[in-house]
Amino acid sequence: MLPWDGVINLLAAAGVGAVALHMLLPVRRNRLPSLLEIRFGALSLLLALFLASRGFYWISEIRVFLGLSFVAICFVPLGLLLAVEGLLRRHAPLALKLFALLGALLCLLITILFAASTSMVHSLFLAGFQILGLLLPSLWAFLRDRSQLSRRENQRVNGLLTLTLIGVPFIATDFSDLLTVLPVHLGAIAILMFAYATVHSARLPRQNPVLSWRFLSLILTTLLVAPALIWLTGLSRWDTFIKLTALVFTVSLLLTLLLELLNLRDQSEERALLRVLSALDFSRPEAVVNRLTRFSPFEHAWLIRPGSGPVPADFRLQPNRIYRRNPPSGPEATPHDTSHRDAAAVLESIGADILFVIDPNTDAYCAVEVQDPTANTADWAKILAALARAKSLND
Repeated sequence: MLPWDGVINLLAAAGVGAVALHMLLPVRRNRLPSLLEIRFGALSLLLALFLASRGFYWISEIRVFLGLSFVAICFVPLGLLLAVEGLLRRHAPLALKLFALLGALLCLLITILFAASTSMVHSLFLAGFQILGLLLPSLWAFLRDRSQLSRRENQRVNGLLTLTLIGVPFIATDFSDLLTVLPVHLGAIAILMFAYATVHSARLPRQNPVLSWRFLSLILTTLLVAPALIWLTGLSRWDTFIKLTALVFTVSLLLTLLLELLNLRDQSEERALLRVLSALDFSRPEAVVNRLTRFSPFEHAWLIRPGSGPVPADFRLQPNRIYRRNPPSGPEATPHDTSHRDAAAVLESIGADILFVIDPNTDAYCAVEVQDPTANTADWAKILAALARAKSLND
């Protein structure tokens, strides 16, 4: 049983750890994480540590990993309470905070005193504390005066309650001393669902993540793939079906979570880039290009001027236009306008794909090498060229 559990936990740890890195590291966001992102990122990091430690223990049986997993799980209710506080932007009752804090310390003490994982006292206390630590913050959020919450906050509460009701039975299977019916632990799947719901809610705040079409399609895919694998391999035991179903669902949920993270990163980068564009000072082209290189559409951009390197001294281009390495052959091409051919020759010599005027007053140009066609570099370059032209006219 344990190798299956170990693999599922390590897969879940990879997904939750990816969420933690997205929350805590300012990758492609051009800003530091907010307080809410820090709270959810710290909780995700704690859960990833717990899942990875437990997964390594179940595979290797090295007791250091078991102790590390116990230490991490003791503080999860406190981290969850702080995350729910930040989600609702309201302080939790002092009694609830004391329960989470003192319970974590007591749980840690009992873990030290009853180090053996087969101790019934330890299992009972850990199970009760974890389930109460999950239920109480959700009930506190649900039982508040809903008229005092905004529509978005009410949607968050509904999603949290739905996730809690689904997750508690999954988490209960982790306490094998109390429940030995199933051949595999499912708590890691509940934690991975929490990570998926966090990312999904950030990208689509109006949609309940558990009732979304993508999540329901995951369940349907799992119910189709797992029996197909059993039929193809000739296996017929019930416990094998449960294990394969859990594994297929974990892999499907992990891949969907990583896809959501990529979509969320792109959306975050677009919003950050729009904010930066509105505040650029085009009279300082060096600073403009240095700022733009922080974003993927302009990751390989640099500043060029006439007379520098292979650029001719009499090189001139029209503002509010972008020039490509391949000159246009359609309506944009005119027999008297040689600027496209001149720009194409310069782009060929410097190894760039797009060129546009970034400061018409000082003949400063921005050259960009496009390595990722999905970054929409040309569209962003058109916006930049138009902004540079408009601001030069205003000045």
